[in-house]
Amino acid sequence: MRFFGVLLGTIGLLTVLGGALAIATGFPGGKTSTTATVVEVPLGPTPTGEVADADEPPATEPTDDGSTSSEETPADQPTNTSPEAPTGDGGIPPSPTPEATADTSGSTQETPTPPLFTADINVQAPRMELPTQPLMSVEATYTEQHQFGKITVAYRPGAYTAEYAAEVAAMAEEARVEANSKIGTNWDHDFTVFLVDQLFAEDCVGCQGFTESDFRWIFMLDDGSLVRDEFEALLVHEMTHLIAGNEIHLPLEIIYVEGLATWVMTEDLVNAGYVSPLQSTAWVYRAGALPSLQELIDDDYAGRMRKRVYYDGAAAFAFYVIERYGFDRYVALYQQEPLETVLGKPMHEIEAEFHAYLEPHADAVINGVDGPTWWNAASQVIGAYIRFYEDPPALSADQYRLLTLARLAINRADVNSALHYLAESGV
Repeated sequence: MRFFGVLLGTIGLLTVLGGALAIATGFPGGKTSTTATVVEVPLGPTPTGEVADADEPPATEPTDDGSTSSEETPADQPTNTSPEAPTGDGGIPPSPTPEATADTSGSTQETPTPPLFTADINVQAPRMELPTQPLMSVEATYTEQHQFGKITVAYRPGAYTAEYAAEVAAMAEEARVEANSKIGTNWDHDFTVFLVDQLFAEDCVGCQGFTESDFRWIFMLDDGSLVRDEFEALLVHEMTHLIAGNEIHLPLEIIYVEGLATWVMTEDLVNAGYVSPLQSTAWVYRAGALPSLQELIDDDYAGRMRKRVYYDGAAAFAFYVIERYGFDRYVALYQQEPLETVLGKPMHEIEAEFHAYLEPHADAVINGVDGPTWWNAASQVIGAYIRFYEDPPALSADQYRLLTLARLAINRADVNSALHYLAESGV
């Protein structure tokens, strides 16, 4: 948290610089206070975690621990790491269309429909409130602070408990270890996690998380719309931004920045029962809806749900480059070396090779769902989120809850549940 003591005029300049170095994925805002409460608490031993072999694909069977530590393939040497698309059932049984069956009396009756996917979602009516900049607004808003070793957890006064802050600090430390192991770094400095209890303000529309690597700040949406496993995965994603911004290069080429962070969290997503970004990209490609490689390079990546195709596409491109050319080549791209120079091919050949890389995954069936079926539902959920972020306060708390359930269901390839909740939400 450098620069907190500088003059007001200097703050504006630093805020512009910090904003230029920021990477966004999430959003909230609200009341301010100027009195910070800092509590020193020992963090305890640093978790070591399990590190998988670099050539070993991520687990294809989801776990039941509800963790959101995104997809990871930890390795001492991340070069040529190539996690594969999930082949399991995604952890949620399909909800098939009821089939008619005949009883002994000759009348027909419907087979009972399996229960819809459910999750414990407790949200307020959404409002775009909480800032990620400028520096003065951040200082004046997140004034309750608890320190755990090198990790500070900050939020609006009374929004969370000190016990919960300790949990978040432990998750953040695990995320630091995981991200370091996957990208071959050993970053271990102090940083702050800001918990955001309402949607981010207009400067971060669509964000679920946001990182200022220069200030060593991570902002996490924690308004009830992210379940625990998503939150943990997103924390790994944001931690990757933080570490890479300090250890590899400033976050300037967004396709590589978001691609790396989403690649790092993929194993966590798959372990939690979500469809991997590589798989969803292959399905979008089969549906004919994948943007061109140049479009993936040029996009603004303004919010993961609104730009889901781009985030997942960037991650799939990271899988392709890392598996085919090695992690060092991807780092070179992150450091802004020209794509055609790094891969030694013209753009059209790179794009054709990338598409060929997606082909083996394009016809996969998960939870009884194929690519066209998934994309038909997913495009509707994405469209609903685009409309939602145009005017979040227009939704009630229940509409926001239903939209969240639709997102969680589509992420698990539970198409029937996703369409049901989307229709119920009215978004």
